[in-house]
Amino acid sequence: IIGGADATANQFPYMASIQFKGGAQYCGGSIITLRHILTAGHCLNGKMPDDIEIRVGSLRSDEMGTVMAVKKIILHPQFNVDKNMVIFNDVGVIVLDKAVAISSSVGLMSVALRAPADMTRCTISGYGFTAKNQSPANKKLLFVELPIVKKETCGEMIRLPEMTDGMDSGSPLVCPTANLPNPTMWQVGVVSIGICGEAWIAEQLLVLS
Repeated sequence: IIGGADATANQFPYMASIQFKGGAQYCGGSIITLRHILTAGHCLNGKMPDDIEIRVGSLRSDEMGTVMAVKKIILHPQFNVDKNMVIFNDVGVIVLDKAVAISSSVGLMSVALRAPADMTRCTISGYGFTAKNQSPANKKLLFVELPIVKKETCGEMIRLPEMTDGMDSGSPLVCPTANLPNPTMWQVGVVSIGICGEAWIAEQLLVLS
């Protein structure tokens, strides 16, 4: 997350870190049922269940929380990467070997049934890079608020100082409902792909449908 802030304890209990066996974070995800993690399809393409593990309930991708084994990987049936490296239906689900234990630091996120209204302020959280070509990689959970904009607006190439970057793929975009003053957060998308400093919202966020 570029231009974001540090998450606080229990702020994003639905957040998951998708890691290679041995603990190296490479994508984010969200806990949508006790045994299912929602993420981007390209995070799972070519992977086998034994290749990866999931860390939940932690503000860091490299320690604390609980590490979960993976039983099955499911890609969207129409997931595809064309000759121009454009990804279509970039959604996937991880089935955990065992159910997560719900606590103050581990919880579920519900998936929205419709897209949010234009200019809704939504939140992305992730363990990805905080700057271009960052080394060593960030390991802290960060978050940033971004507005939902129409495709036409994205086409006008509006740049934002806050965005996602490497290893934020698969991380959840969540938006509030209209039942203020106590809005419920719903997941409306996952981070699909972005180029640090040069990406538009349309290239980064895939609205689930």
